[in-house]
Amino acid sequence: MRDSLLMGIDVGTFGSKGVLCTPRGQVVAVHSVEHGLAVPRPGWAEQDADGVWWGDVCRLTRALLSQAGVTGEQVVALGISALGPDLVPLDAAGQPLRPAILYGVDTRATAEIAALEEQYGAEALGELGGHYLNSQAVGPKILWLRRHEPEVLARTRYLCTASTFLILRLTGEYVLDHHTGALFNPLYDRKRLAWDAGMVADIVGDIPLPRLVFSDEVVGTVSPWAAEQTGLRAGTPVNGGNIDAVAEAVGVGVVQPGDLMMMFGTTTFFVLVLDQPLPPSRLVWNTPYILPGLHNLEFGTATTGAFTRWFRDNFAQPELAAQAAGGPEAYSVLTAEAERVPPGSQGLVVLPYLSGERS
Repeated sequence: MRDSLLMGIDVGTFGSKGVLCTPRGQVVAVHSVEHGLAVPRPGWAEQDADGVWWGDVCRLTRALLSQAGVTGEQVVALGISALGPDLVPLDAAGQPLRPAILYGVDTRATAEIAALEEQYGAEALGELGGHYLNSQAVGPKILWLRRHEPEVLARTRYLCTASTFLILRLTGEYVLDHHTGALFNPLYDRKRLAWDAGMVADIVGDIPLPRLVFSDEVVGTVSPWAAEQTGLRAGTPVNGGNIDAVAEAVGVGVVQPGDLMMMFGTTTFFVLVLDQPLPPSRLVWNTPYILPGLHNLEFGTATTGAFTRWFRDNFAQPELAAQAAGGPEAYSVLTAEAERVPPGSQGLVVLPYLSGERS
């Protein structure tokens, strides 16, 4: 069985994870790495696509192979998921032209959302994409680039979310799964499962958008260059990619209409599988699911694990110092202290809006 191993990589907001397993699901190796994000201004959230995203993939693949005591020749397929929807513009050589603008935790494009709603009508945009514009939408962030960094957009030949960027690096293929494509609103037509030519012309211009695929499709194979970087075998099949939350939903068996998952991570995210799309809503996102023929509702908050990390980093310096010196993990110490707090927390109420609302 070790001659037919499957590898999965997930690049998240504050860390990346990898797993190596047999086709029957027996875990052979797991590894994770931490990273941060940049907040250059209030309401902004950015990451280094090359150093963090691609760097983590290379670190994880080599660590998993080493831990399992196998070579890349024994890995028969690679699956990619990542944080998103993000926006990183690349030049003709596939190099990032600026740090990646992250998903809904980055709220810089509020003026662009208002401008698009005024020009096209909020209801019409909601009907086109299945949900109304908010900080999660990529279209307004492309418009933000056009308004504020036109010199970057003038050099742009690829517009990527994290999974698109990683698959491009791995295979040379420029693709995006339908689920994430729907979050590039108002560029995606949910009824046709295709890019809307008019919106693309108005917002994106002549920059080509990725080819739309479903996540269970094999979209390419690891290139010789990427094989050198990752330790994988050139020719290893790679899937169509997806956002981490829906990949996790499939992983825990959320694959039939009516199945629901609640995910706690850097953010909190809910995924409900449907057999047909629902009318557009301001409260949730309506998207195609990552599997053909299914749809889903999604909603969430922007800061869950991010909030506890912020609390630890700002109010638990002694615990962090003790952890660095070989003591107990700071989170476990804080959890033990929280267990002694009486019900109701003596009236303390905390709202999880350190990065604004998400849905």
